[in-house]
Amino acid sequence: MRFPFLSVLFFLPLLLGAEDLERASLHQQTALAELIQSLKSTREILVRSSGGGEPPPPNPFRNRQEFRLPPMPEKENPARRMEDLITRQEELNRKMRSSSEAQDLAGEQRKLRKEASELAKQGNLNLNSAEKAMTEAEKMLNSNKPAHALLAGQKAVSELRRRAKEFGEKADRRMRETLQRMQETLSDAMEHRRSGLPGTMKNMAHDLLAEAMDQHRSGKQTHADALARLAEKADHGARARKPLEAAEELSSELETLRMMDRSPEEILRTGTQRLTELGRQMLYSSRHPETMTPEEHRKLRSELRMELDDARLALSEILRSSGREESAETALNAARNALKLLSPYPASSHGGSAGKAASSSIAAETARLVAAAERTLGRIQISGTVSVFNPEDVPERYRKEVGEYFKRLSEKQQRKEKEKR
Repeated sequence: MRFPFLSVLFFLPLLLGAEDLERASLHQQTALAELIQSLKSTREILVRSSGGGEPPPPNPFRNRQEFRLPPMPEKENPARRMEDLITRQEELNRKMRSSSEAQDLAGEQRKLRKEASELAKQGNLNLNSAEKAMTEAEKMLNSNKPAHALLAGQKAVSELRRRAKEFGEKADRRMRETLQRMQETLSDAMEHRRSGLPGTMKNMAHDLLAEAMDQHRSGKQTHADALARLAEKADHGARARKPLEAAEELSSELETLRMMDRSPEEILRTGTQRLTELGRQMLYSSRHPETMTPEEHRKLRSELRMELDDARLALSEILRSSGREESAETALNAARNALKLLSPYPASSHGGSAGKAASSSIAAETARLVAAAERTLGRIQISGTVSVFNPEDVPERYRKEVGEYFKRLSEKQQRKEKEKR
């Protein structure tokens, strides 16, 4: 492509008088700037309309402008690979019991040992004990000692299961922490910065997606999938016409996910044990602040906040499903009070008079929560008790009468419990 008017632009000042030189120079600069811009536009049009050649380079900002879920294949997830490894080791152990050709199985054991080594590196897992047991099993198989190999293989399965349990618990904890942090962020935005909800949800979408990828690489695939779906929902909410409604729906889904398929009673039962321990630590720190560094105290408060909020969720669900109940309401109020006391509690206050008083109050509210929650759990357990019988254990001629008896017994028991309340 040629631009003959370029020569005019460059030689125009020579054709003018000295008095017009300065003015001509300004016009020349303007013309050149517009020409350069037109050349850029022309190149962009040519590249876009070209039918052949290499495609234009991808926009580096595309991922920031458009939410896209990356691939997360299950077969690459360490938790799933661990499950598969355990299943295959168990199958190999069964072969050891029945096969007379032990040496033929040594190759299979060697393959599983190598896979365990690769998995340990990928998931940052300590599988040394399992690998050692697999090596021993392989050695015994090569020596045609299937009984000894079986013992080593069983130990390998036991070690793999132990590590899988630890791995799963760590992934669950990360999931709980992520969901709690996201819910706190969203609740704060809904309460104080409603105009900034779209931006908050957009940031949440990227944070949730990053956590999903972390769970995929070094956690549970189920958590990764759930977080990815939640990230997509947050992105849609950021672009919704009614962001507040979208945020409320997102908050509800966050709460549901935080239950992690556990019943409210189960959450409360396990939570009270942990809250008792954390409350005692908080009380001790209020009396002996020198025994805990500010960072250790920050971790204690973070752990306590998570357990308190889980208890709050469980108690709210119990009250929704069973109606008003004094002990549950007392426990819920205590949980809310403790959370309020924890919220404005800076690390710098640890050891001072204000920090001691706050720690003592938090410990007191936590103890009140635990006592009331235990009463609630006792009431749920009793009211859920019914008398049942197996009809097959009773001769057919008496089954109807026995069934009526157990029905009356259960009704009588439930009436007694209602009268106690």
